[in-house]
Amino acid sequence: MRSSVRTTARTSSVSLSVVAQCKATLELTPVATSAVQYLKECLPVYAYSWGVSNSTISLSSTLEAAAARSKLAVLDDAPLSTGEFESGWIEICAFETGGQAWRPLASTLYGVWKSVLSAAAVNELKLDDGFPTSSITSMVEEDGYSTTLLMAVLTRLSSSEDFISHDWAKIDRNKCVPWVGAILLESETQRTDGTPKSAFIQTWKDQLPEAWRDQAQLGLLEGKYLQLSSGAITFENGVNATTDTKPATAVAGAVSSKGARKWHEKFKNARR
Repeated sequence: MRSSVRTTARTSSVSLSVVAQCKATLELTPVATSAVQYLKECLPVYAYSWGVSNSTISLSSTLEAAAARSKLAVLDDAPLSTGEFESGWIEICAFETGGQAWRPLASTLYGVWKSVLSAAAVNELKLDDGFPTSSITSMVEEDGYSTTLLMAVLTRLSSSEDFISHDWAKIDRNKCVPWVGAILLESETQRTDGTPKSAFIQTWKDQLPEAWRDQAQLGLLEGKYLQLSSGAITFENGVNATTDTKPATAVAGAVSSKGARKWHEKFKNARR
């Protein structure tokens, strides 16, 4: 560092100039961080199943100390661009409620989808034609799922060029059909050592609008399932799995299904 003193003739004032030289270098290297994997590891898990009295919202053990983080706080700490972060956020159906960011399990997303499908049947909606979200919101909430989680699912299933807001949504069947198959298989294989292929495909079809049933083909899940020696199939590379986290030792809150209406039971076999 060097300094100099300079006097100006007109004003007779003295000024000080300081020049510093830094010899350190900063090297920027590309990081192959997957937004989906990063968010899976850093967001606490939201697990809720309609009709299960002991359903809980649980925390990933890796985030117990910093559980109450908003979406913006998570983004600020993420080694990702805003675009990468948003893409991963939408992919895993992450959502924010009460100032806390969460990632739902596949079983929770499957429950949301079944609730949406039942509400659509009740209201005679064609999901790929567009519909007011207000026509299904209250029914989905009665099943215990928050509006913000519902909107996360609808955003995930809407095509990129479609407008989605709290008033209108349009589901892209080409996105929806494989997504439903993926979360269904992931949900089932979280509890078992696999599921029979034929039974899985039938259940998959039963959880789709009538006009979409024929699209339920295992080819849509290429690279996302394994064929076991028993003939059953199991899921791998799950976006909404918990295989990368340890059992939670803290509970953020409990959600009770007590008092929830069973309106959708009457329509669980109804399809469009």
